[in-house]
Amino acid sequence: MVWFQVDDGMWSHPKMLGLSDGAGWLWVRAGAYCAQHLTDGVVPPAALRILAATDSNVAELVDAGLWEIIPEGHTFHDWDTYQRTREKVEADRAAARERQAKSRARKGHADDNDVTNGVSHAVTSPVTNGVTNPVTNGVSHTARALPNRTEPSRPLLVVADATEQPKPKPKDRSTTTPEEMPITDVMRRWAASRVPSIDIETQTENFLDHNRSKGSRYVDWNAAWRKWMRNAADYQARDQRNAPKATPVNQALQLAAMYHEQGI
Repeated sequence: MVWFQVDDGMWSHPKMLGLSDGAGWLWVRAGAYCAQHLTDGVVPPAALRILAATDSNVAELVDAGLWEIIPEGHTFHDWDTYQRTREKVEADRAAARERQAKSRARKGHADDNDVTNGVSHAVTSPVTNGVTNPVTNGVSHTARALPNRTEPSRPLLVVADATEQPKPKPKDRSTTTPEEMPITDVMRRWAASRVPSIDIETQTENFLDHNRSKGSRYVDWNAAWRKWMRNAADYQARDQRNAPKATPVNQALQLAAMYHEQGI
């Protein structure tokens, strides 16, 4: 049995506090599904149907950074950091089978020794007791049986290697900036509901150019794109707040500057 490990402080984590009850329960149930089926945190579309997930619940988990969008569907963020991977589970199961096999082999060896010692005592004692010693002052004596010094073989003590093995480093699943990033219908619907004032075509070009110049690498480029769009909306709102108010004096100065540029 594989357990989906949840920290006891999960309920008060900032990422969880903003979730609805439906999204939080979906996160828990999907985690149990991934642990049971060893998917390494991948939640395929078929599983979402089984879990009765709604689009809004899925969007909440993605926006909170708890899930990431991948070609196979969705995946838990940093699954292999907090949960056991398929490779680790299968390795532990193989090690358990090997320990059980060794234990059964040791037990069978001990049973064989018990049978051997029983036969040795039964045969040796009567024969030895029947031997006559003709040389002791001319008196015939019946030799005493020598005690059997043979001890049953003891099973070898198997000492497990107590050296702590280094934990394998998480696989780097990040990639470089894609050559193109088509804006899908899902992305357009998200932008229309979250950042309606942003020109997503222009901002997508800015996003790709910026990350190419920086040599950026991301595991989930869709999540990075959404974060860029949210930042663009924040900057736009800040510029609007800081823009000078349209007072008569400001309007007159703007007209004067325009006439000056046009040579009027």
